[in-house]
Amino acid sequence: MKSLCLIGKEYSDTIMFVQQLREGETNDCSAIRQKRGGIYNFFETKMVNWIMSPITIGTKKAFIISDKSRSTRTSIVLNNEESLLTKNQINKINDNFDWLHVSYVDDIECFSKLEHIAIPFSLDFCTDKNRVDYINLMERSSIIFDSRERKHLYSNISTRTPIILHEPDGFEIIVNGEPIHKEKTIKYENLNVNGAGDIYAAHFLDCKPTGDLAECARYAAKSTTDLLLNREE
Repeated sequence: MKSLCLIGKEYSDTIMFVQQLREGETNDCSAIRQKRGGIYNFFETKMVNWIMSPITIGTKKAFIISDKSRSTRTSIVLNNEESLLTKNQINKINDNFDWLHVSYVDDIECFSKLEHIAIPFSLDFCTDKNRVDYINLMERSSIIFDSRERKHLYSNISTRTPIILHEPDGFEIIVNGEPIHKEKTIKYENLNVNGAGDIYAAHFLDCKPTGDLAECARYAAKSTTDLLLNREE
């Protein structure tokens, strides 16, 4: 098996489960759960082609409202400690791993240091920050993951690196500024979708050693849905 390094901030998630969230009103919460999020969402999957090892740089708290009736989540985050990536950590990654996945690269203050990574790596975005600021890193990466809700952020981006845009009812693959593949999938209601983007990326990477882009995107969509359907609150 190959070795996969996961890097990102250490997230402490507080998840509040509600039904039919009403903004500006008092809402009943059915349960509250605290867990580690971010790169640790990868460990909810059963990866068969990779041995995963996390490296956390910086810390953050996330307060998440999970509206299962609509299969949506809304998060409010608090930055506790800025990210710091040392030369020794970069050397460790280059010397000991086959692949690096950067979780929430737009949440990492020292992201430019990732340009010293010498092994294949993938990027995952989580905010609406200007993607042009990350173009050098995007060009050097092997795969980019993002939500299709943020597709407009790539309107001025043209890169040979495949951009995988996913959402609950489908996915799209963009190369050189043009969509090369699109598919629709079944959207399910009443799901806890917290961490779904991380889980999608994990399943995609697990398929990558043997599958092409469309096959991996399709496999990731189905595997993520199956996991969420069987998830315990």
